[in-house]
Amino acid sequence: MKAYLSLKLEKGQLQSIESSFDDINVKIENDIMKIMKETDKTVPRIHFNSKAVTDSISFYSTVYFIVKFVHGGWPTFLHDIFHTGRADNNNILYVGAGGAVYAIKLDGTQAWKFSTDSTVYSSPAVDKNNIIYIGDNSGMFYALNPDGTEKWHYLSGGGIITSPAVGSDGTIYFGSGDKYLYALNPDGTLKWKFKTNDAIVSKDIIVYGDTIYFGNQGFYGLYALDLDGNEKWHFYTTDYIKDIAVHRNGNIIFTSGDDKIYMVTTDGSTVWSKKLDSTGVGVSVGDDGTIYVVTEYGTLYALDENGSTKWSFKATNWSVTAPTTTKDGLILFGSDDYYLYALNPDGTLKWKYKTGGYIQGSAIIGTDGTIYFGSGDKYLYALNPDGTLKWRIYLGGSPVNTPVLV
Repeated sequence: MKAYLSLKLEKGQLQSIESSFDDINVKIENDIMKIMKETDKTVPRIHFNSKAVTDSISFYSTVYFIVKFVHGGWPTFLHDIFHTGRADNNNILYVGAGGAVYAIKLDGTQAWKFSTDSTVYSSPAVDKNNIIYIGDNSGMFYALNPDGTEKWHYLSGGGIITSPAVGSDGTIYFGSGDKYLYALNPDGTLKWKFKTNDAIVSKDIIVYGDTIYFGNQGFYGLYALDLDGNEKWHFYTTDYIKDIAVHRNGNIIFTSGDDKIYMVTTDGSTVWSKKLDSTGVGVSVGDDGTIYVVTEYGTLYALDENGSTKWSFKATNWSVTAPTTTKDGLILFGSDDYYLYALNPDGTLKWKYKTGGYIQGSAIIGTDGTIYFGSGDKYLYALNPDGTLKWRIYLGGSPVNTPVLV
């Protein structure tokens, strides 16, 4: 008999669940539902319908179903808490470059340009209504309508280089150089702000379940706040937090300027830490649970769930980009050697594409497999899945940061 899983949702809330498995535990975490069943069998990938995306991954005797209900938008850095970089929709690109935000059509032509007060160093977030959120180095945080007009702005007291996140209730979170993490209502008014001991400089903010995770430049390490802005716990490190993701097993992964990658539980307890060859600048999690981390020295490590090295690959220069993964298992990352690299799941080189400048943002992947990324040569690139050029567009500003696709 084939395995089946039937979910009934009403206004976004789970009403009932039917399954061919017994004793299934269901936990809703924002837009991600994790269904766990103790079994000795590996359940194949299940597709519900065109509005749901599912994965089945077996860890020893536990099978995890990750069910994401697609509602449009791009709520966090690299799309999701695993940092896959894979889009749900294939309509239009948004990207920050120099002192502007651009909307780029999928044929490589510009739809509109919005000028910011200062240089943009982060990637946008987009809510389910296609409102675009992004900050600049002057401390100004913007909400833009889909047509590129300003909806509202909010001025913080320091430069913004951390990519924002949008919670399932529409709350917008961003960090600033003034040491505060801000939570704004969808109308741009302040919901609350939380003061840390130093500038917030991590690549991103993770909203996972009822907790917000982020890091700052000081020695305070990783912060965990509840959704009302109260500190739940913090994890000390000896240097700033660089990037954060969630593992398929539900634990938190993050990298630090102390040249280590950490895995901790959602209550802040250490699972393991591992020394790298330099600071881990970006981390992501593959569909099979493999952890990919890129270091400043240009090394891409593939680690298993326990932190052991499966393989490593070294670019010919430094890197500042987070890795992403295609649905076919390729791992993508850029380097200061001007190349975007695509590696096979075993760590061998599939292809590489040379641009005319440093690659400082991550690559993202469209629903058709097209790969989008920016370069220090001020171009936004679109590559076919085989690494050949589809198009490129000159934006005239640098850096060209990580784009989003909605």
